[in-house]
Amino acid sequence: MITINLIKKLQQEQEKLDNFIIKNKKIITDDNHFARTKLALLVEIGELANELGTFKHWKVQKNVDWKKIQEELIDCLHFYLSFTNHFHIDFSIYNKIKEELKLEEKNNNIIPCDLSSQSIIIYNELLLGLFSQAERMVIWYIPEKEHFYRWLAIFEELAKMIGISNETELYQAYMAKNKINWERQNKGY
Repeated sequence: MITINLIKKLQQEQEKLDNFIIKNKKIITDDNHFARTKLALLVEIGELANELGTFKHWKVQKNVDWKKIQEELIDCLHFYLSFTNHFHIDFSIYNKIKEELKLEEKNNNIIPCDLSSQSIIIYNELLLGLFSQAERMVIWYIPEKEHFYRWLAIFEELAKMIGISNETELYQAYMAKNKINWERQNKGY
């Protein structure tokens, strides 16, 4: 789903937004800024998990707002892209590496936006994978590129499961949220 051209385009869009925020808010890009961005990514993954609610084994699943879940996933992507830019991650070999990292093909028969017991297990595994790779990605100041590739591969699988089925839909979802983020910044958010 994610091509090298798409990830480069998204990185460029995120860099424009990040640079605007840094300049206008007079943010010093030191260890404190880096730590806040790390925390923000992990919190966004938590918000995604909370919105999806599949970890809440004590609760009967109610109607789920798939649009809101997609928005939360895209929020995660925004902070992820900030990190890829910060560490100058090159995705020119991502598709080759993604094949080597191949996630288990458990979800081949899962219907997008489904909350059957089997898909709940897969959602939870993917959410844990996102969190785990994000944690590894941001725990050191010089992370291994493999963690960035793994995170993106897991992101792709999760995106498919929540109804973002192709590159165009992903790009449109990112740009819609990016527009909101720009509007917020222009209004002094």
